[in-house]
Amino acid sequence: MRLKTTVAAAALTVALAGSTFAVPEASAQAQGGPITLSSLQIGADAAAVNFAWRTTYRGDEFVRYYKTSEGSESAETVRAHWKPGAARYRAMHASISGLEPGTQYSYELGSEEGGWSGTATFTTQSASDSWNFLAFSDAQIGASHDNASDGAGWQQTLTNATQAYPDSAFIFHDGDQVNAESDPVLQYEQFLAPDELDQYPLSVSKGNHELLLDLGQHFHSHFNLPNARRANYHFERNNALFVVLDSNQPVSAMEDNVRRMVKAHGAGKDWIIVGFHYAPHSYGGRYDEIKQRVMRKDLGATMSELGVDLVLNGHDHMYNRSHLMDGETPVVPENPAQPGDVLHPQDGEVLYLTMNSPSGSKFYKFKGNDGQRYDDMTPERARELGLEQPTIAYFSQDRTPDYTAVEITPDTLVARTHNSDGTLVDEVTLDHRAPSQPGEGDSSDTNDTDTAAASAGSSTGGIVAVILALLAVGLGAAAVHFQPQIRDMLANIRF
Repeated sequence: MRLKTTVAAAALTVALAGSTFAVPEASAQAQGGPITLSSLQIGADAAAVNFAWRTTYRGDEFVRYYKTSEGSESAETVRAHWKPGAARYRAMHASISGLEPGTQYSYELGSEEGGWSGTATFTTQSASDSWNFLAFSDAQIGASHDNASDGAGWQQTLTNATQAYPDSAFIFHDGDQVNAESDPVLQYEQFLAPDELDQYPLSVSKGNHELLLDLGQHFHSHFNLPNARRANYHFERNNALFVVLDSNQPVSAMEDNVRRMVKAHGAGKDWIIVGFHYAPHSYGGRYDEIKQRVMRKDLGATMSELGVDLVLNGHDHMYNRSHLMDGETPVVPENPAQPGDVLHPQDGEVLYLTMNSPSGSKFYKFKGNDGQRYDDMTPERARELGLEQPTIAYFSQDRTPDYTAVEITPDTLVARTHNSDGTLVDEVTLDHRAPSQPGEGDSSDTNDTDTAAASAGSSTGGIVAVILALLAVGLGAAAVHFQPQIRDMLANIRF
């Protein structure tokens, strides 16, 4: 049952504080009690989750939760607190902790007096060092000037991603959740509408568009960030530390915040992953802007100093993958990058990924080192024309919504970027282990999905290819989604 009801079909609007005031329809109230918008959000660790919702009730409200297997008779409640600042709605935040790993919980929001929402469920992350999450950026609802169309695109990509990777621990969206140049309240309704956001914890960064009109007040009302100092926060997931930064602040402040959080919480982690909205390495058009240059020089040095493994970015509405970066110095392989690359980073070498829009609300053209923009540019054509930037290894702009699935083990991190329909855009692996044979992990040893796993030996690669072909016949279109996982599994089997 849905927890949220939209107020997009407001019965009345009046001018208020330079914007509009929306009154929900009575029928919407009946569907969800006082709760008009809600989302499950990331907690401080795998045993915690946060909540944020809008309500029409003025009294105390709660989260009521219980292990699904034990039924509602075992329910516990946690009081929510009002997050002041929003003029057009009442925002509530709550947190619960001490949850058991790998366990499904059911929950409702509200109160006995004001009414409860419908029931939703989530499953806590298992206590394992091997797991995955989903990453997106720049849904930017409203950028096309059609909130409903942008919301539908975001919904479709999110549904496809969670169906392809149903065991994902959480969803990370790296800024510009909304466009906010007109009515951010209605745009947040579209961004938070998917039912998946009641089931998978959501983590977000603050983009530049979150600052428009209200200097971020709606952002802080709709998102309940753990361990937060303004919009800088961290959370821990088993063997990984995640640091999320507000890239609207000066680069020096970003350095201070990431250094503080990594030094306090990064010890003993297999992986340190940082997310912030602005992209230091992208052909989206801002590569030579002052802030991006300072990020590459100063923030890049800090990331390398702290042992960060992966940085996730957005802002430029096209997919880009950097070379491994030692500070601002790229580690350039002998052969051009391609999907399937396996990289063996040395100490201080960091990978940066810039993600494309998951809604399709806006895409940017490729901008080369000559300052000109080009339609339908490819990595091969950019090399031929000498338009490459020195730090970028691979890019794609197919003007199709994307998402990135990140799979983690103690030794490897695999980032697979897909179009919304599941088509593979890029795949890159960070492997902390030393190459097992000379040259392993160079572009010359990596391959596309038809010949993957050949590095395990030509005979093994041939067997894997035959098995994948047979599975493709049997599974049909489903093989598109599961081929990477099947391939990785088969690559580790000795035939």
